[in-house]
Amino acid sequence: MSAPRSLVQVALNGSRRREAHPAIPLSSWDVARAAAEAVAAGAASVHVHVRDADGVETLAGPVLARVINAMKTTCPDTLISVTT
Repeated sequence: MSAPRSLVQVALNGSRRREAHPAIPLSSWDVARAAAEAVAAGAASVHVHVRDADGVETLAGPVLARVINAMKTTCPDTLISVTT
C-alpha cells in the first residue's frame, strides 16, 4: 500500500477585513496574484472568501465569476474553493 498523497490548500484571505492587515487580498486581481504565488510555492488548491467592491463577503454571481475567472487566468489547473 502506498502512502497517502497530501494536498496543500492555501486560504488566501479568510473572514478578515483590510483593517486586519494591509496585504490581505480582496480584489479579484489581488486574489488571483496571491493564488498564483501560492501555487508557485506548492499549493495545489486555493480557498477564498469572495468580496464585493465594498469588501463585504458575497456569493453574488457576477462578483464570484470575476474572482474565479481572474484566478483561472493566473493558475488555470488549480483547484478552487469558495466559502459558502
